[in-house]
Amino acid sequence: MTREETIRTFNFGTWRDNLNSEMSDADSKPLFEALDMAISALKQQQDQESKPLNGWISVKDRLPDNKEHDWVLAQVVEDNGYMHIPRVMEYRQAKNDWFEETYGWLSEHNGLFSVTHWIPLPLAPEVKND
Repeated sequence: MTREETIRTFNFGTWRDNLNSEMSDADSKPLFEALDMAISALKQQQDQESKPLNGWISVKDRLPDNKEHDWVLAQVVEDNGYMHIPRVMEYRQAKNDWFEETYGWLSEHNGLFSVTHWIPLPLAPEVKND
């Protein structure tokens, strides 16, 4: 049985019908809780496997949200295939272009560069003044 079939079976509750009808509530409650935990773990594992392991998101799949000052780490590739070191960039949804401090707006380069993938920046560390 595949994981998807297992999740579907557990979700529909058909497994409950197959349990011994003579089980007391006290006996069945821990079993039901354990099965609910197993369902949750299977779903979480399935969700994690559907995400890329390294966290990079293709611009073909999704672009960054258009929040003010929403900077991301972006992979820039030249038209000749040369891949640059990832750069901190801002995506501007209204104009469908990317801003980088050194190069400015990538749309101004007439297609010499393109962003292929991006990943959200991590949260800044909390600095404690001792």
